[in-house]
Formats: sequence, structure tokens, C-alpha cells
Amino acid sequence: MKRVIHAAASVAVLGLAAPATAADGAGLTIYSGGFGMVRESRTLALPQGVGEVMIPGLPRETRPETVLVRADGLSVLESSFLPETLTPHELYRKYVGKAVTLVRVNPATGAETQEQVDLLAVNDGLMVRRNGQIEAVRPDGTFTRVVLDAVPEGLAAVPTLTLKVNSRAGGTKPVNLSYLTNGLGWQADYVGSYDEARGLLMLQGWATLRNDTDADFRNSRVQLMAGNVNVEQRYDRPVMAMAKAQSAPMMESASAPDRESMGDFQLYTLPQPVTLLRNQTRQVSLVTAQAVKAERSYRFELWGPQTFEQARNAEIRVVFRNTKGNGLGEPLPTGTVRLYGQDRGGSSQFLGEDRVQHTPEGGEVDLTLGKAFDVTVKPTQRDQQVLNRGDGPRLVEWAMSYEVKNAKDQAVTVDLRQSGLSGEWEVLEESRKHERLDADTIRWQVPVAAKGTTTVTVKVRQRG
Repeated sequence: MKRVIHAAASVAVLGLAAPATAADGAGLTIYSGGFGMVRESRTLALPQGVGEVMIPGLPRETRPETVLVRADGLSVLESSFLPETLTPHELYRKYVGKAVTLVRVNPATGAETQEQVDLLAVNDGLMVRRNGQIEAVRPDGTFTRVVLDAVPEGLAAVPTLTLKVNSRAGGTKPVNLSYLTNGLGWQADYVGSYDEARGLLMLQGWATLRNDTDADFRNSRVQLMAGNVNVEQRYDRPVMAMAKAQSAPMMESASAPDRESMGDFQLYTLPQPVTLLRNQTRQVSLVTAQAVKAERSYRFELWGPQTFEQARNAEIRVVFRNTKGNGLGEPLPTGTVRLYGQDRGGSSQFLGEDRVQHTPEGGEVDLTLGKAFDVTVKPTQRDQQVLNRGDGPRLVEWAMSYEVKNAKDQAVTVDLRQSGLSGEWEVLEESRKHERLDADTIRWQVPVAAKGTTTVTVKVRQRG
């Protein structure tokens, strides 16, 4: 029986399939790099011996070279994956050089006329040959449409995996299917309320899940892998960008996920099944800490000896140790931390945000929230002398002063850092005792009284 396809600009006449849907209850492992692993079980009619099996409904972003099929007595001989391509344009392209039926409708009477034409080319419209003449046609689905005999080979209504298999016994059997797909991803987002007077931070961590595939995953068992898993970048399909999510995230404050170490990675298993629809963002609770000891501080770092004509504002920092004794003690995946505080009237005010890297238990989280309005530093290079000339390493002595001002009503301590001390160096003179942080950075903890000023001076000899 001939299958007739009406192809027009209105895709509704094509009967295009609904979005792909993985098997209900599929298992998902979602990685922060913009991809995921899908594990599903399907009941398929298997041939006895060598035959062909078609598995429709996979995400269009599926990476077919990663597909793994398992069933008792089944071996896969060949596989091919056909993404969804059943569109008017693709149908027309397959019929170039062939005869199609052109249907015209009289807008006044509704009468239809049909005629056979040769389809010559597909561009903005169709180029056809009719009665020996070339004509441009723009099907609109109302007054002009094209009728095709059948769906050409190589097109499918939904993404379809086709397997050539050898099955020991035929019949309907369960088959386990796993594969990687682009378009899935997750990231950690943290919201904190900081009580500076008490030095305590309430921290809520969310896992923000995003589905940018064309598939719906319903009642899925979801696991989240935290860490940088290496993936060879050889694919043209776009990797999901979390920042482009436009839909409002759905939030679930269920119990915290179960966590386990997977080698050098952390694996979180969500306690409840999750439905993640195409183009949907969903947030699930990742970590909750009610009272983390955190310290607000001020930092100013200068690279190399130099002079600023105007004083610069110090950075506002909030630092805390990720330990159980400090009120936390959970691995923190990479994500953005947003902190809020309360004004005198009790209203919440946004204090700033910063990105935290993967922080294991026992690590330190150091957040930069912005620039301090009332705490400034003015560095001045007081002297520099080159002590040797000609060949050999350059030997230089230089001196700096740092004027630290505090316009606040309470005393502060400023973490003052001087970096850029390359080569061999030594501090010859200083007004306060320094601490060596690394090979090219020293720092001073500088207390400054309310409405006060403290000046730090240093003289350094540097070779190299």
C-alpha cells in the first residue's frame, strides 16, 4: 500500500513525533561537563538468529559510539543511529530529481487541482518543472502543498537506534541499554546568610540540574558526579551552557543525597526519583549547614613595587574552614556562592557572590564579596637602586610604604600582601613582621583602629 505524505510549510500536516522519551524510570548519571549517562531497560521483540532491532526515542544528542546493549544470548553485529530528521526541508531534499504531486487550492471555491511535477531543487522554496517550464513554488499548507509517496529511506520521525543482532532465542525480552548523551548537566549553587556579629554562616547548597536534550526523563533515578571527568572533545553537537537557562528552576528541599567517593570523584545519589523534562531546570538540595564559623576580613594585594596616586579599596573577604568542627565538613562541588546579610531593620541585603572550586573536607573556602567602601590602601614606592651593572643577575634594592586607612567606626585588620618577588630575595627592613606565603608573596596582618591609619614600610633586596 502506498503511503502518502503531505509536506508543506505547516509541519502539523507531517504528523511529527512528540519529543523523545527515555524509558520510564531510567537511571541517569549527570556530569558537570555538559553530558550524562543514561541507563534504561526496554522490552524488545528479538529475532531468532540474525535480524534487525529498532530502538526509537533516544535523545537526538546521543553519542552513538558509546551505546552498550546487554541481554542474555544477544550479540550486536552492527549499529546505526539516525537523529530526528523528518522535516519538510529534509523530505524535499530526498525527492530532488523525482516526481511529486503539486496540489493547488482555489481560495474562492476551495476546489483542488493536482498535477505531477519534477522537483529540481530546494532552496528558499521549491524549483519544479511543469509542462516543460521551470516554476518557483512556495508551499504554504493552505493554498499550495506537495504530496509525496512515502517517507524516504534514511529519515525517521524520532531519533532511532537500529541494531543488527544475533539472538540465541527469539521472542519478547528485556534489554539493558546504556549510552552517553550531550545536553545534560548540573552545577552547584550555594546561598548563604551571614551573621557578621556572631561570625556564623547559614549555608544551603543546591544541585541545579539542566536538561537541554529533546528527551523527557520521567521518574529517573539520578546520580550526580562531582569532579572533572576527562572527555575527548571530538563532537560538533553543542555542549550545554548552564548560563543560558531561561526557565525558572523547580526547587525540591528533600532529604540530602547519599554521597560516596568514586576514586578521585564524588558521587551523589538523589534520594527520590526525579522527572527532568526537556529544556527544564530543576534544583534539589545538596548540602545544608545551619551554623558555619566564618570570618569577615579585608585584603589588599600589590604585584611588584609601584605607586598609586590614589588610594585603592581593599577587598571584602569571607573565609571559613570546611570541617565538621567548624559546622560543615562536606565536600563542596564547584559552584557559585551568594551571600546575604540583614540590615538594622531586619531586611535581607545581597552582599556579593564568588565562585568556589571543588573543596574537600578540611579545605578552606575564601570568598571575595566586593570592595570595602571605608577601608583603603595607598602604596608608594619610596626608593629603588640597582646595585650591580654589566653581566650577571640584576641586584636591586627597593623600598615601599603602604598607608592603610580605616574610616569605619570599629577597628579592622587588613591582610596586606606584596607579590611579584621573583628570583632570590630577602627583607632587609620592615616596620611589622611579615609572613612568607609562597615563593614570591609576603603578607602583613595590619590592625587599624577605628577612624585610624596604619603605615607599613619595607625594604627588599632582590636578585634575578
